[in-house]
Amino acid sequence: MLGFPVTAKTRHSGTLTEQITGVPGAAMEIAFVDLPGHRIELLQYHSPEDRKTSDLRACDTGFMHLALEVDDVDACLETIRAGGFEALNPPASPSAGPRKGGKVVYTRNLDGIVLELQQSPKPQP
Repeated sequence: MLGFPVTAKTRHSGTLTEQITGVPGAAMEIAFVDLPGHRIELLQYHSPEDRKTSDLRACDTGFMHLALEVDDVDACLETIRAGGFEALNPPASPSAGPRKGGKVVYTRNLDGIVLELQQSPKPQP
């Protein structure tokens, strides 16, 4: 969705997967996304059937998210909607600090995955 290279998906299940994850009956697909200087592992569980989605708030213990610096928050929002992400609120423009004049927005998909988009302020002439 965001233009980063993605590896092929691989399927994992069975005793080793259950041992590593601590989840009886775990079956998943794994892919990796390559970002400049980073590799992110993406997991999609297909079982067990009773898995939960996350509704944790940013202030709740256990909450986590991925934050990406993007050139255009609004354009990126349009792109990731195709993947099921929706903004929790309209993008905000900080009036102080290092993001003053930029934009920041949290998004969430149906699984409860939160992706934060940050846009730096435009350089002043």
